[in-house]
Amino acid sequence: MISELNDGHISIEIPDSLKNEIEENDDLRRKAINAIIQKHIPNCKTCNKGMINWRFMNDSTSYIQFNDFEDLANYHISNELTTEEFAEQYWRKAEESLNYTKDVLGSFKEQMHIIYEDIKNTQSCIIDVRFNGGGFDQIGLEILSYFTNKKHLPF
Repeated sequence: MISELNDGHISIEIPDSLKNEIEENDDLRRKAINAIIQKHIPNCKTCNKGMINWRFMNDSTSYIQFNDFEDLANYHISNELTTEEFAEQYWRKAEESLNYTKDVLGSFKEQMHIIYEDIKNTQSCIIDVRFNGGGFDQIGLEILSYFTNKKHLPF
């Protein structure tokens, strides 16, 4: 919305009065994601505490849920931790990183290769990004590269 102004000095911030509502919406987001997993993709494989979830829906259809295009670096944190503990350790390691962007993109490429090897023999794939909070454009482009063999000009 503000890009139309062509001024990198302009931003929009969340007022302090709305921050609690944002946290409540994040809880609602997590509940919706968990409900979808329980109902439609139980026993799914997962990456980074649910940032990516995938499995076969049936013999011919696979499903991948991408809930973020940023929090995807593999810092070898246990999935046995609570979501809060996982996030705390993840961001501590991210802050210590010399190149967080490289960590995310490199880890994602490895993870996407694993996911693709898992689902490549299905006839169709549902890619669910409805709860995606955003992140690096390169992640979206990397995903798309697995589903086309033609070059396209993005954006």
